[in-house]
Amino acid sequence: MKICSRFRAPLALTGVASLVAGILPTVAFAAPPAFQTAVLANNPYAYYRVGESSGTTAADSSGNNRTGSYVGSPTLGVMGAGGGDTAVGLNGSSQYVTTDQASGFGSLMGNASWEFVFSTTNTSAQMAMGGSANTGSVTNWEATLNRNAAGSTSSTGIRMFLRDDNNASIAAAFTAAGAFDGGYHDVLFTYDKTGATADTRLVAYLDGVQQTLTFNATATPTAFSAAAFNESFGARQNRGTADLFLSGNLDEAAIYSSTLSASAAAAHAAALIPAAIPEPASLSLLGLGAMALLARRRRSA
Repeated sequence: MKICSRFRAPLALTGVASLVAGILPTVAFAAPPAFQTAVLANNPYAYYRVGESSGTTAADSSGNNRTGSYVGSPTLGVMGAGGGDTAVGLNGSSQYVTTDQASGFGSLMGNASWEFVFSTTNTSAQMAMGGSANTGSVTNWEATLNRNAAGSTSSTGIRMFLRDDNNASIAAAFTAAGAFDGGYHDVLFTYDKTGATADTRLVAYLDGVQQTLTFNATATPTAFSAAAFNESFGARQNRGTADLFLSGNLDEAAIYSSTLSASAAAAHAAALIPAAIPEPASLSLLGLGAMALLARRRRSA
C-alpha cells in the first residue's frame, strides 16, 4: 500500500495535538482542589498537603503557619489522589513528615479529629499514619495500620489509640483489606469526650463510610496536655523517637480541634473522587474530528 507523500505524520500529529490541546481544557481530567476546600471548611488545626516538589519544608495549608518538615529525604512530587495533585513517597524505614509547631494540639484532644489520605500495599508491617506520645502513661495519640485493637500485628487492621494524663485510654480498630490495594484512601478518626458510649466517643470513617470498631479499651480520656514531642505523620513520634514508618504514599494529613460530623467525612471523601474522564471512544472521535478539521484547513490554504 502506497502512502501519500503529502502526509507527513510528525506534522499532522503536531497539528492534531495543537487542536486537541485547544479543546481538551474544557474536559475535566482530574479532581479540582475540592478536597482542600472541604478540609478548610472544617477549620483544621494543621493541614499538610505534602505537595511540594523540592526542599524540606512541608507547608501548613490551614493558615495557622504550623510549618512541617520532611525527614529522611522522602520522594516528593509522586502522583496524588485523583491525579489532581502530588503526594510524598515514604520508604517505610526512615522517612516521614513532622512539625514542632503544633504542640498545643495535645491539650485539645478531648474533641478532635485526625485525617489521612494514603496509599499502600503493605499488609504485614505495623505502620503509623501519624502519632505523638509524651513520656510516661500520659497524653498520647497514634493512628496505625496493620494492627488490631490491642495493638498487635494484624493484617489490614486500622487502629486508633488515645490516652490522657490520668492514664485513661480508648483504643479500637477495624479491618479493611480494600484500603491496602495501592489506591488512595481517606481515613478519618474523631473523638468526642462527651459521648455516652465508647462507640460514640471514638468513631472511624473509611472513604466517608463509618466503620464498625472493635474496642480494646473503652475509658473516657479527658485530661490531655500539650505535646512534649513533635506531631508526626507517616510515622509515630514515640517519646522523641520516630518509629512505625509508613511504606507507601501520603497525600494529605490534617488534625482538627473539633469532632467532625459524618456529613463532613462524606464530603471529604467525595471530594477525592476524580471528575469524569472521557471514554476512549470519545477521545478517538475527538481525535478524528481534529484530524478532519486539520485536513480541511490545509485544503483551503
